[in-house]
Amino acid sequence: MHNRLHDPQEDDPEKGKIIKTAEEEAIKELENIPRKLGFVHLLWKTQKRILKDKYGIDWKTSAEMNPDTRFD
Repeated sequence: MHNRLHDPQEDDPEKGKIIKTAEEEAIKELENIPRKLGFVHLLWKTQKRILKDKYGIDWKTSAEMNPDTRFD
């Protein structure tokens, strides 16, 4: 098994906090959506939108960073 790549912006102290905050905001936004197979893709899509629209950050999801890996 190889290490998965992540967006390097996550390693930046300031941007990393914002990315985590956007994840929490996405989770809250999706709180009434059932957690079923494939939910992580909706979570990442929502987080990506929040980061772009609210914080002006173009963030790459784990799926985008690891195109040969399947996530569910």
